[in-house]
Amino acid sequence: MAEAGIIAKRDVPRWIEAMQASAEVIGPVAQHGGDIAYVPLERPEEMAWTFWNSLSSPRDYLYPQTDTLLRFGRDGDGYRVEETLDTRKRVLFAVRNCDVSAIEFLDRIMAAFVPDTPYQARRENTALVALACHEPNQDYCMCVCAGTGPFLDERHDVQLTDLGEEVLAEITTEKGRELIQAGGDLFKAPTEEQIAQKARLAEEALDKFGPYPFTHYVQGATRRVSLDDRPPEFWAEMSDWCVECGGCTLVCPTCNCFNMIDNVVEGRGERVRCWDSCQYEGMTREASGHNPRAAHGDRVKRRFFHKLSYQYNQRDGSIGCVCCGRCIAVCCGDLGIAVGSRAIRRGERS
Repeated sequence: MAEAGIIAKRDVPRWIEAMQASAEVIGPVAQHGGDIAYVPLERPEEMAWTFWNSLSSPRDYLYPQTDTLLRFGRDGDGYRVEETLDTRKRVLFAVRNCDVSAIEFLDRIMAAFVPDTPYQARRENTALVALACHEPNQDYCMCVCAGTGPFLDERHDVQLTDLGEEVLAEITTEKGRELIQAGGDLFKAPTEEQIAQKARLAEEALDKFGPYPFTHYVQGATRRVSLDDRPPEFWAEMSDWCVECGGCTLVCPTCNCFNMIDNVVEGRGERVRCWDSCQYEGMTREASGHNPRAAHGDRVKRRFFHKLSYQYNQRDGSIGCVCCGRCIAVCCGDLGIAVGSRAIRRGERS
């Protein structure tokens, strides 16, 4: 087992306050109506311990929906360009492991080909504290399909396990060790029984994924998508189940498509990166007017290729879907990852 400490749950707010001395701490807090959102913890005692995934992923603090990349303006006879990098110290606290895995996926994507400097500046200054999941949502959660939870031995800096009155904190990186050290004498060494209790909780969590068969379809769908053995007519039929709202891509913690906008007023301006969606017809439209994916079925195919193709396993070590289930929760039609994977595997909807 990794190096670990134990802290009384009632003392966790004091630990958070200690970390806040040098970093902004982002954690899950219940909002109006009970929805969970990751927000700066102004009152650490309000942090939620029992929750299913928030609809908005904590990766938004690393890859925000709108991001000013640079500012520019006239400077005498030329132009001055000022890069804007966010280097604030942050701790993403009590993040579910599917989201931790999504951030690891983005780490690889944002380092490939041309490194993404704005993302990397935020990531280098952000620590990840995971909160292992005891009770998966049987309607949405599929992390066992992708090996992204509910418990993980790596990818985070610290993994917390709720033992009831106490919390086990496993340290997996030097960043994590520094976070535990910030808590000082709030932490003590865990007992063998506490370590065994964590192991039992991890085993029991695997048995709580319900009988709903979508947990068996992702691997079969990955094979079909990778071999491209579904005809165009199949994807055209699937497109009828989608209303093109883009919700699936907006909540997906691994989606990273974007558009660039230059806002210019009287010779001064800024370049802003904004999220885009492969499900929008305009995303791939070229300046000539030609659109290589004008057909809705082609866009649906592209989405599932990006989520499930074995190409990503070969290149990055994992598929592009962490099976968090958010797309299932927000889909206004009927084309979440579970329904889509089942249809792709069978070659039909039923």
